[in-house]
Amino acid sequence: MPSKDLLELIACLIPGFIACRIYQGAYPARQKSDFILTTWALTAGLVITTIVKAADARCFHGWLKSEGTGPPSNRFVIALVIAAALYLLSVASVARRAQAMG
Repeated sequence: MPSKDLLELIACLIPGFIACRIYQGAYPARQKSDFILTTWALTAGLVITTIVKAADARCFHGWLKSEGTGPPSNRFVIALVIAAALYLLSVASVARRAQAMG
């Protein structure tokens, strides 16, 4: 596997793992199995990365350089980290509302 593809794969997985670790810190009593956490992190990471790449193409007109050659740009990685935090906040908000209703 070329190093560019490996770096892009890691950059795609970063937001999911960040969101997963923040979730574990916020809800330590709700421990999940490693398989569930990894699956959740991979799915969330791919969703977040797809959204950031679409936003870069449509809204930022390539400013984040998500489709650039070589390793992922710093702007793109920072955008992924911010998107992971926003994704987690939205999921936590929905979970709190559901808990309050039920």
